[in-house]
Amino acid sequence: MNRKKIIWGAALLAAVIGIALWGSLPRMGNQDRVNADRCDFDGTLLRTPYRVEIVRTDRQKKKFCSLYCAAQWHRLNPGATAEILVADETSGKTIDSRQAVYVRSRVISVPEVKNDLHAFAGMEEAQVHARQYQGRIVPNPFSMKSTGE
Repeated sequence: MNRKKIIWGAALLAAVIGIALWGSLPRMGNQDRVNADRCDFDGTLLRTPYRVEIVRTDRQKKKFCSLYCAAQWHRLNPGATAEILVADETSGKTIDSRQAVYVRSRVISVPEVKNDLHAFAGMEEAQVHARQYQGRIVPNPFSMKSTGE
């Protein structure tokens, strides 16, 4: 092997190690990310318009980043749910999951989990979203029929 190749290889190795170490250095804002609200199912950061809160039968609260994660947790914990609150995507207000209208559409609201399910407080808003984004009204993902309970 010639000397030039050895020098280039060592420089490349040093660059890779340097980049890896640089990524672990403390920076401004890291603590905010550590303390941020995260999904109790997969750890994704919570975003207000898509949040879901499940109140367990023992009154403990679980927070989720999306309808997808909340529905998965609900399915895996049969009988543990006392109340489910979802965010209306139009207003951001929290509503009882039994009162919401659900739409599955081409809009991915939480890319980390590819959530394509949306909650709305009223049928009109749900239908507008469905028309605009090639969606369809679907059953409540937390109902006994749709979860197989």
